[in-house]
Amino acid sequence: SRLRRGIQLAMPPPPPMVEGRFKAIEIRARIAQGLSPDVWPDRDRQSLGRSWEFAAAAVTASLSAGRVHQARKFLQIWPWRSAPLGELERSLSTALVEVAEGATEQAGARVAQLVLFSGADGVIQPFLDGGDTMLELLEEVAKDRPSPHLEVILDRARAPHDDQISLVEPLSSR
Repeated sequence: SRLRRGIQLAMPPPPPMVEGRFKAIEIRARIAQGLSPDVWPDRDRQSLGRSWEFAAAAVTASLSAGRVHQARKFLQIWPWRSAPLGELERSLSTALVEVAEGATEQAGARVAQLVLFSGADGVIQPFLDGGDTMLELLEEVAKDRPSPHLEVILDRARAPHDDQISLVEPLSSR
């Protein structure tokens, strides 16, 4: 393991927050590659209890695999002392689980409150991270409760994304 290798090289283990962020990135990368992330509530309980980013990625992984009950378990062991952004992520993850369970109206009401709550700070990215399911919820909320902040989120979500990222700059005319 990476931790064992670091100890062998006399490197201290990473702080829990950093370790959780690394695990969250690994989970999201595996999902993007079509691979199954190996995350289980019982085995990963200690790490999940320290990193809301890891918990959010674990919920996403469970939902993408169709394991709604497991996603609900990850919500139950979410770290309670999260930063405000972690609490927003938990509520958004809860809404996604509610949709998967069929409680779409409840999820819509939750998302509407979160849009209102996050409007003053201009928070957008957590809503975009929810994917197509979150976009559908946001569009339903926009029908009943439009707001300037919600329009900004929807505009950003609907904007075309350039999947071809160039790491090479074009040659100058010199």
